[in-house]
Amino acid sequence: MPGWVHSELSKLVFKFFWKGKPDLVARVVVTQPTAAGGFSVVDIKSKVFSLLVQWVRRFSSSPSGWVSFFSYWCSVLLGKPASDVFACPSAFSTNSFPPFYRDLLVAWKEVDGSFSERRSSLIFASSSPHHVAAVSCMTSKCVYSFLMSESRGDPHCVEKFLPLYGVLYWPTTWRQLFFFDLDRPVIDLCWKIAHGVLFTADRLIGFGYSIDPSCFCGLASECLPHLFFSCPLAQSALSWLQSLMFRFSSLSPSLVCRHVLFGFSPDEVRSIPRIFVYMLNVCKFCIWKVRNDFRFRDVPPGACVVIEMVKSRVRFFLPLLFKRFKSPRRRRLFHRQWGASGVIGSVVDSRFFLSAF
Repeated sequence: MPGWVHSELSKLVFKFFWKGKPDLVARVVVTQPTAAGGFSVVDIKSKVFSLLVQWVRRFSSSPSGWVSFFSYWCSVLLGKPASDVFACPSAFSTNSFPPFYRDLLVAWKEVDGSFSERRSSLIFASSSPHHVAAVSCMTSKCVYSFLMSESRGDPHCVEKFLPLYGVLYWPTTWRQLFFFDLDRPVIDLCWKIAHGVLFTADRLIGFGYSIDPSCFCGLASECLPHLFFSCPLAQSALSWLQSLMFRFSSLSPSLVCRHVLFGFSPDEVRSIPRIFVYMLNVCKFCIWKVRNDFRFRDVPPGACVVIEMVKSRVRFFLPLLFKRFKSPRRRRLFHRQWGASGVIGSVVDSRFFLSAF
């Protein structure tokens, strides 16, 4: 793939992802799996490499006519058989090869390809104990997964929030964002909140914009902790959600600021139904929507409006999720995790009924 094609494809992909707006999170993070804080956006370069190295598997397991051409170039340019070149690709210069074979060898170097005496086979990911495998088992998917793991790093938010909240449970934060995968707008917003890139007033002022820094409550400047937790509007919505959680169990965790911004800890996630994780995310989404209505349309905010918006969203999406739960065992799980054992809804005679909350 020519360099200009890679550049143009990457621009198109990220322009689509960010809806034509500037990138808010580093691309190396966005391309990571959702469990690592990314969004699984395709990394073009790694995808091309993972496809190219499949020719090494073909060379090893089912050689065809192209092998003769590759062997010819190896013998003419390097004076070595092709198997020796694949066994130790870093020992040879590939600059004089034709473009396809040059890129193939570059990709083989990138995936850490070599020869294993113990396996008597070519292998990839030779320095990674979690990914190393013989080329006969090499698929594009596993190679791409290895390349992504090699480029993985902590998102900027880990360091950004460390002084304020200490060491957080980031893998659990990312995992619970996708508990309810039907409601994509809610996932998108909460992902931005966890990364600390949402365009609140304090962030816009930091970019040099001249705007009113105050929250619509008029009590403090608009920042993530205030808007989604300390603001009276947020407190009203969270108090309502807290009452539902205590109805389910008096041992439910009391909501604090870190819950609102980063979700529940691993132990807390295991102790509460998933519906409350989703409803907390919906509360943030509705607060943000009311905030935008106030700033751009002069619509007065209200706690009752936020709570009714949350109820409306739950009433719409939960029956859709229930359709995925077919077996009696799965429906019992739905009753416990998504109906909160009757607090939010109940499964009766293979039908789901929402409570009048």
